[in-house]
Amino acid sequence: MSKFKTMKKIIASLFLIPAFLLVFPFQTVKAEETKAISEPACDIEKSLNNFLSIRDDNKLEKEEKEKEEFSARKNLLGEIISCSIKETTNAKNELQNLKNLDEKSLSAKDFLTSKLDYFLSFLKEKDNEFKASLDDKEKIKSIAEELLNWRQNEYSNNLKNATNFTLSFKQDDIIKTTDARWQKISSSIKSLFSLKNKEVATLLQKTSDGIKEAKDLKEKAYNNLISSIEEQKKKEEEEKTKKEENINKIVTSENKSPSLSEPAKEDFSSLSTSTTSSTLAISKELIKNPGDDLKESLNKIKDVYQNFFKISNIVKKILGF
Repeated sequence: MSKFKTMKKIIASLFLIPAFLLVFPFQTVKAEETKAISEPACDIEKSLNNFLSIRDDNKLEKEEKEKEEFSARKNLLGEIISCSIKETTNAKNELQNLKNLDEKSLSAKDFLTSKLDYFLSFLKEKDNEFKASLDDKEKIKSIAEELLNWRQNEYSNNLKNATNFTLSFKQDDIIKTTDARWQKISSSIKSLFSLKNKEVATLLQKTSDGIKEAKDLKEKAYNNLISSIEEQKKKEEEEKTKKEENINKIVTSENKSPSLSEPAKEDFSSLSTSTTSSTLAISKELIKNPGDDLKESLNKIKDVYQNFFKISNIVKKILGF
């Protein structure tokens, strides 16, 4: 077999397999991109808009409006609960599938899993309350408002943490697969051509740069996530310790005989502090960047595969395919 035929065979093996080399990676990137990077997967907007539309409709008769509003509120509440349970379970399963993690990642995984376990317990409790109150308008209204507020102020940001944490590892696998394919393509082209074709040389450099940028963005996202989670853990531990100290003070105060001239003072202020209130500020602030960086990293990989297409077409023309 001539050297030229050998060259054509090697290049063909690298480029004439679009179904595997090109289509599959794009499908993978697209699938990961559509996962909840910035927003939870649950979409309750339609049911929420329907409820708000009925609630704000002043043309309906009072009795009819109350009936429709109650029905819409129940539908919205049922959807919030079932959807939240589903996406929480899915997020937990994705976390559980992460194996062979280093100590720092394992600690973050355990923390996130404990959060999701708590959310599932909370949601099941609310689901039972909901099913036991289907004819109680005030109770349904109270549960619905509580859950909507809970999703916005506590649930959504913690779910984003869990989702982005999982996605950062999936993105790492995608980058490694892309880089391995790139190394084979680059090595073969450099060994077979003098790279006098400026277009090919430029695309090779762009591809190399794109993979590096994707790696850097993924690492940035991961590091920000870890920082956010560790800061949240620290803050929650501090608040827990503070609560325990105040409880001990109260118990000690109750066990002592108060002075007749000065009534015993009890400080309950810290006991009403929500554990999540201060940590949410951390989560909201730091979680903005990881999701954006992961999405941009995925976009870099898509650009890399576009360059694979272009290089493939140029090489095929050079070889007469």
